[in-house]
Amino acid sequence: MLAAMTLTLERYRCGIAGAGVSHIVAMMGYEQERLSGGSQLYWARNIGDWRGRHRENVDAISPALHAGRVQAPLMIIHGSEGIVVPYEQAETMAEAMDAAGRPYELMTIDGALLFLADDDQPQAPALENLIAFLQEHNPPE
Repeated sequence: MLAAMTLTLERYRCGIAGAGVSHIVAMMGYEQERLSGGSQLYWARNIGDWRGRHRENVDAISPALHAGRVQAPLMIIHGSEGIVVPYEQAETMAEAMDAAGRPYELMTIDGALLFLADDDQPQAPALENLIAFLQEHNPPE
């Protein structure tokens, strides 16, 4: 959803991004460090040489680098203990939205690894916030 909000302008009334990647190069650096490069072949096949000759293409689709293009309110939901996509990705997007003066809400699920899928975490408050956001920005017609 983060990329959709920056690449397909005026298509959405609002957006909800759950544990989304906001800066691809930073994410690839995290993957390389965390997995000792184990996932690099997968990513190289899918996005190319993100550190070198394809860097410009990768930056062109990194949502945080284009937050100023977001036209609709955005809710960013992320678990504070995220390891597949680290919480820093949510913080990066929030900072970019602030810098661009774009409307957003950052909902942090304390202690969660993901954004709404942890069995040990109470999900009702997060779902209530999500529903309220949708009712405000994309009400049923």
